[in-house]
Formats: sequence, C-alpha cells, structure tokens
Amino acid sequence: MVNTTGIPVFEYAIVFGLVLFLLIKDILSVSEVQRKTIISSLNMVIGPLLVLFIATVVYKIIEIL
Repeated sequence: MVNTTGIPVFEYAIVFGLVLFLLIKDILSVSEVQRKTIISSLNMVIGPLLVLFIATVVYKIIEIL
C-alpha cells in the first residue's frame, strides 16, 4: 500500500526489517565463522531498507512541518 506521495505506509515493517538485518549482520561479524557471501547478501538487503527508512523519516519530518 502506498499513499499519495509514493512513500510506503509499511514504515513499521521497514524499521523492523532494518533492525533485524543489522542485528544479524552484527552477530555474524562477531562470530568465529564469518561468511563473506552471507555478509555481502545482508548488505544487499540493508541498503534498500536504509534508503526506505531515510525516505520515511524525511517524509514524516516534512509532514510535521
């Protein structure tokens, strides 16, 4: 679902997914078994979620003003 400006209304799912994938990446980076393919795959997921998170935050700030 998208509102009129094109920002997704699933902002809670975006935040939850971003936090979840960041935690998984942090745990894997501390782990003894570091798989570069898994960490690079997580980077491919974290990037778009981060862009959506920033867009949602900017939209909410503009909405308040």
